[in-house]
Amino acid sequence: MSQSVYTGPDVRPTIDSDDVFAGPVQIPSGGSPAGLTNILTYQTKPGKRCFISVLANDVDQGGIGSVYFRLAVNGSPLPRYTLTPNQWGSPQLLTPLPVRIEVPQLATVTVDAYNSSGTNRNAFARIIFEYEDFAL
Repeated sequence: MSQSVYTGPDVRPTIDSDDVFAGPVQIPSGGSPAGLTNILTYQTKPGKRCFISVLANDVDQGGIGSVYFRLAVNGSPLPRYTLTPNQWGSPQLLTPLPVRIEVPQLATVTVDAYNSSGTNRNAFARIIFEYEDFAL
């Protein structure tokens, strides 16, 4: 008895992707939400639907809990990613988001941070963007 194998179209018709990594970027000590330091900036491509499929950040040893990260699209913070002191995912382990985040064409996506501790910290960020054709 043979097994049938599905050979139809992929569930996610990704036609292009960009893996954007930034860091280390020094985050000065004694910061506040008013004085964010940019870690990563990326402008999405035109003509395709864009999704964030992997989102990761990290900070050097001892900085967890004192460095706050923000993900913003066109300057507006995304609700789940507004000044969070936790790690979204490891830049070394490419763990996909449970639900991809759709981003407009030609949008500016930024990851920013501030450091509330008394010691400078190094921060890292990584985002994988996937592009798809618009449905006809």
